[in-house]
Amino acid sequence: MTRAAAAGLLALLLGCERPADPCAKYPGVACLAVHVRPSVATEVDRLIIAVAGPGIELTGDSAGAKAVLLPAAVALVFPRLDAAAEVTVRVTGVLGGRAVGAGEGAASIAPARHDRIEVTLGDPGDAGVPDAGADLVGPTC
Repeated sequence: MTRAAAAGLLALLLGCERPADPCAKYPGVACLAVHVRPSVATEVDRLIIAVAGPGIELTGDSAGAKAVLLPAAVALVFPRLDAAAEVTVRVTGVLGGRAVGAGEGAASIAPARHDRIEVTLGDPGDAGVPDAGADLVGPTC
């Protein structure tokens, strides 16, 4: 596998902006720090994050987490990424089983490099609350 070996998706760690760099715990591996900002939604108990790019189609979910006030910082870890890639990151915030915000942005990732993206949760529109392909670690605050 090439870039698809990118992950055991994203070790998603939701953490209230502490630490400021959620990727600091992952030296030497590709990590994308996703800083989720409030707009419409100010609190979530679940984040669903989808990452798509050439050879990468991943979805992660923090289901079962306790509610957290935004902003929040999330580490997406790609331990087996073997080539740089441009990816689209889509974040859906959920509270009480209902999508309360959604947003997306583009980012670059590369092997052994830490990158950062900010995503603001606006109107969820038709975001829905899909079943995700991976369980992720929830809020730590």
